[in-house]
Amino acid sequence: MDDSTQLRRAWRYFLTGLIATVFLLCVGVLAAHACFSDTDCAPRQVCIFAPGTCGAEPGECHPNPRLLGPAFVGCLKRCVAVFEPVCTCDGATWGNACWATCGGDSVAHAGYCTTDEWCQNVRTLCSLEE
Repeated sequence: MDDSTQLRRAWRYFLTGLIATVFLLCVGVLAAHACFSDTDCAPRQVCIFAPGTCGAEPGECHPNPRLLGPAFVGCLKRCVAVFEPVCTCDGATWGNACWATCGGDSVAHAGYCTTDEWCQNVRTLCSLEE
C-alpha cells in the first residue's frame, strides 16, 4: 500500500469519526445537561458544579472519571503536583482542585474542610463520636 492510499484511509477514518461526533452532539447524547445532584445524571456520570456553588446553581453532568479506570489515572497525571488543598461539596479534602475534578467532585472552597462540613455528609460516623 502506497503513502497516498494510507493517507486517504486515515482521512476517511478521521471524517467518519468527526461526522459521528457531530451527530451525537446534535441529538444530545454527548451534550452535558443541567443537574442539581448525581441522581439527575445518567449512570456513570456525576454532577459537577461551578466552584463555590455546591448546588445553589445548576451544575452539568459529566462522565465520572473514577469509573473509567485508565481515564482516572490519565486525568491525575495531567494535574500539576502542587499541594493547594480544596474542600469539595461532599466534605472531602483533596490535594488540589484538579485532583478533586478527576475524582468527580465539585470544589466548595479553597483550604481544608472543617469537621462540620465533613459530618454533613458522613452523619453515621459523626453520630458515633457523640
